[in-house]
Amino acid sequence: MWGRTRHGAVPTGRWSGNKRINTLKAIFYQLLRSELWQQGNDGFRATAAEWQAIHAEAKRQTVSAQILNAASRLDDSQLPPDDLLFRWVAEAEAIRRQNRKMNATLADILEQSKRLRINATLLKGQSLAALYPDPESRQCGDIDLYISRPDQRRRLIDALGIKSYQNHADGSTTFSYRGSMVELHPHLLDIHSRRAIKRLHLLKPVAVTMETELPGIGTVTIPAPETMLLTLSAHAFKHAIGRGIGLRQLCDIALVSKRLASEVDRAEMDRIFRAAGLERWNRMLYSFLTLRLGLPVESVPTAEEFQPNERLAVRLERIIARGGNFGQHGSGLISRKGVVFTALSFVRGIGFALSIAPREATACFFSLVKGRLGMRG
Repeated sequence: MWGRTRHGAVPTGRWSGNKRINTLKAIFYQLLRSELWQQGNDGFRATAAEWQAIHAEAKRQTVSAQILNAASRLDDSQLPPDDLLFRWVAEAEAIRRQNRKMNATLADILEQSKRLRINATLLKGQSLAALYPDPESRQCGDIDLYISRPDQRRRLIDALGIKSYQNHADGSTTFSYRGSMVELHPHLLDIHSRRAIKRLHLLKPVAVTMETELPGIGTVTIPAPETMLLTLSAHAFKHAIGRGIGLRQLCDIALVSKRLASEVDRAEMDRIFRAAGLERWNRMLYSFLTLRLGLPVESVPTAEEFQPNERLAVRLERIIARGGNFGQHGSGLISRKGVVFTALSFVRGIGFALSIAPREATACFFSLVKGRLGMRG
């Protein structure tokens, strides 16, 4: 994870097994926690080469602007070298410009959908950015919208004047609009196991969606609290066993959990996660969030007293180190994109997947295969 930089060398390999690598890892997480929770930083010193490594990892995990925000609160003697700092500031400003541009694009799409009386629910993305201390610092990805009816998805695509789009194995459709990638999803929940879906339907009904106001966008429909927590957990699991998962996605879940801690029925959340078959995954996920990202234990959405597990946190940390943000920065075969890339990722992580959430992992893989076969047919 830490490798050679243009200004010197730091030890290569995983974030373990080397004292200085572990120190750099501790500095990195300290900076990230400082920004997430607006805390101070303990004193530390990093060489120019080590700052280069921290910067590279921040970019790899798409938390570059968050790390820079935290670094900007350090004493002058602790700051990165000027040449790196100037370049880093320029990169962070580009992230903010992209956020403003995406907000305008999203507002336009939602206005079009309202005009057409299409029910569109915003998933992840800009609704999560609003939870950050500096919302524009969250590096944006795609615009993800849940629109259940295929005819409405088609109407929206036509209304936006889209001529080229791509259908995917999971039933979603992607296209580019005003410089942003947009993905229309046919399902609100990223759950593939039929047994899990049936169990979830049998639970006490909870609100599925709600409306909120987002700065620069307006009134937006988003998943309700219980649905939001389940959706983010399930989506993170799919990436952890597939293309890879990065720290930006985990920062999102930490901030959402902290924000919704007082708004959800924790006993109901326990039932929801058990029904979805994700209780083991959640123990790993929240062990990492509490032990590495500093999420308060009392913000973990469980009715029982939560005990973080260091072994589970380390296991997830290794997956993060392997893939980076959604596997975009992996190495070797695992860095390839598309269905081959995803299939290889599933095969590589099959042991982990079957030990954590076997039914959902199996259903997810066969859903991918079935979808690809259907598209070819």
